[in-house]
Amino acid sequence: MNIETRLKPGVTGFPLVIFYSARIKPVTFNALLNGDNISGRFTPEPEGYQIVRIPLAPGPNTLVLSVDGDTASGLAATDTHRLVFRVE
Repeated sequence: MNIETRLKPGVTGFPLVIFYSARIKPVTFNALLNGDNISGRFTPEPEGYQIVRIPLAPGPNTLVLSVDGDTASGLAATDTHRLVFRVE
């Protein structure tokens, strides 16, 4: 999945609300912001959710989230999302 959000000039952060599936494997969670590991900002728990403030710089900011888990049928899967925050 690839999503882009455009933000006003001067914005320095974005409150990201994230919901975790019941079947995730928390130790596999990874978050990269512009290539830097920011996984420590997150506390993934099966069936949990949280609000994480993502620090932003002017221009494009790319956040890639990934986690391993199991599908409803029990097959192993990796879920990856790429979010782009563009501070104008």
